[in-house]
Amino acid sequence: MISISHSAEHGTIIDGTSKGDGTPEILKSNGFRWSRNLGSWYLPRSRDQRPKMAVIDRTCEQLSNSGHTIEKTIDATLRPEAEVEADRSISDTARAARREVKVTRLNTLAAAQQAKANGYDRQLPPMGQPILVGHHSEARHRKTLDRARTWTLRTMETEQAAKEMAESAIVAATATTHRHNPVTVGNRIKTLQTELRALNSQLVATTTIYKDKAWAGGRATDLTEQIAAHEDKLAYWTGVRAEQINAGQVMDYSKDNISKGDLIHYLGDWYPVVRVNAKSVSIRQRPNHTWTQTVDYHKLTGHKPQA
Repeated sequence: MISISHSAEHGTIIDGTSKGDGTPEILKSNGFRWSRNLGSWYLPRSRDQRPKMAVIDRTCEQLSNSGHTIEKTIDATLRPEAEVEADRSISDTARAARREVKVTRLNTLAAAQQAKANGYDRQLPPMGQPILVGHHSEARHRKTLDRARTWTLRTMETEQAAKEMAESAIVAATATTHRHNPVTVGNRIKTLQTELRALNSQLVATTTIYKDKAWAGGRATDLTEQIAAHEDKLAYWTGVRAEQINAGQVMDYSKDNISKGDLIHYLGDWYPVVRVNAKSVSIRQRPNHTWTQTVDYHKLTGHKPQA
């Protein structure tokens, strides 16, 4: 029996397949991938997301048509954003640690490969003596050169892999920091607010204009769940933003503390404010330009009042 399950913590997982049962073609065509760590098929980017029922139902149908017995378990309950973020931070740290171990292993391998190459280099005639064509040493000379070149190339490939893995480890180690960058947090809050307004508008339309439609009830339930999830995320990241303001990591800029003629710091440079808006300021990036650019308050990284 093949089981398909979904939960916020683990995402969409498929267990019970076996080699030669014809399932890989079906699962791959529906976007599933095999995980050696899990020992299961999984749907990428399905953790802490609502279940993609269209994909799940289509996969179940195709597997069933191929003669497989299917067991489906779906839990659409989403985890609180605070729990999700804590889990992400733990995963980032663990992923960075695993990659550091791989870097050490690759560097050790590269050193061993370089030692092999050096050993063959020492077997070559001194002073860069050319191959003596027709001499009894020709075959041995060519063979030693080939081996030295082969091990040198392997060393270079391993060193490059170690470099890329080290960079990947840094990315994993700093992922949480990047997610909590003040500008990134501000962008996330703005996005959530925009999406929340759109969801509420859709819910109003579904429960008023389309309330008599056959699909309205299910759609309203779906929208209500999405709204609740967005409100939870918005509350969490708004709290993070408040903590950053209290800690002095970022200033709470607004039209109340910025005026026309002030200088603001944005993307590494200072610009004069030509207009103050409700959610942004307008700046002129070049003195001789007539057009202006609007910059949201949360993207500002400095402020100098007009002298």
